[in-house]
Amino acid sequence: MNFQQLNYAIAVSRKGHFGHAADDCDITQATLSGMIKKLEEEIGFEIFDRSLHPIASTDKGKEFLKLAEDILELQEEILTINKQQNKLEGSIRLGIIP
Repeated sequence: MNFQQLNYAIAVSRKGHFGHAADDCDITQATLSGMIKKLEEEIGFEIFDRSLHPIASTDKGKEFLKLAEDILELQEEILTINKQQNKLEGSIRLGIIP
């Protein structure tokens, strides 16, 4: 499982369609479907009920997608740590003598 697969699953959930999600992710539908399938095989259950149109999340899929969103938010926080450390903060006092 990787962050990209989580992003793809969330994209499918938001769009309700593999083709539209693939367009948003700038990949082919076959690539997106394959990555989601590999993810589902790894976790041991289906995230999406493909018989419905638009595609809907299974009950376990809803739980998974919520956790995936949380993980991706934490990833973003981790990536901003370095940016925050390089930012100058605080006050500076400057005195000028004539």
